[in-house]
Amino acid sequence: MAGYVDKIRRKNDDEFVPMSAAAGVKGGDGGVFFAGEQYRAPGGTLVGAINQLTPDVFNTLFAKVEHPFQLADERSLKAFLQSTDQRRVGDDLIGTFDTSLLSGKLEFTAGSTTRLVGVTHDFGRIGPGKLSFFANVVGGDTTDRGPNASPDETEYDLAVDYRFDEGWGDTLWLRVRGACVDQDERTGGDEFFDFRIIVNYSFDPPRGGH
Repeated sequence: MAGYVDKIRRKNDDEFVPMSAAAGVKGGDGGVFFAGEQYRAPGGTLVGAINQLTPDVFNTLFAKVEHPFQLADERSLKAFLQSTDQRRVGDDLIGTFDTSLLSGKLEFTAGSTTRLVGVTHDFGRIGPGKLSFFANVVGGDTTDRGPNASPDETEYDLAVDYRFDEGWGDTLWLRVRGACVDQDERTGGDEFFDFRIIVNYSFDPPRGGH
């Protein structure tokens, strides 16, 4: 990929500003050129890099390598190595600096099995609105050994919705929801229950007024 970003609108701003101005250049009007590539080898190794340049301000180079190792019993290990180098360029419009970062990570993943059964039904109009519900049962079997061991669990979900569509309440939506999680006590599990009543109402903005 390659391209040029001219301006950015920061989270709490109302207007777009040039990228160099956002980086701290007083009266700056420059943008950011970028180019990058990513390649995944047949064995799963991923190599990627991207370079970003704001002329006379700074240059940032990011590179990464990821490699998976398949272990026994549906377990796997993934190694990550990342590098970032950022430094001033050209006229040093925001000062002289040079910073870099090198980091690594190992990620261990254990196999798991998940099953889901669900049902939903629309009862149609009842009174001033429409009634419907859905229910799910989800079961998961996870590894009982190693650092990622966790108890098997089953979750039961039930939600009942009532949507008004008449008069002042035509945007009112009520939901009653319950969820129960049952974990295998033999592996240190527990039971959890969650119950909620949710009220949603949409307000339309005034039209044609002040």
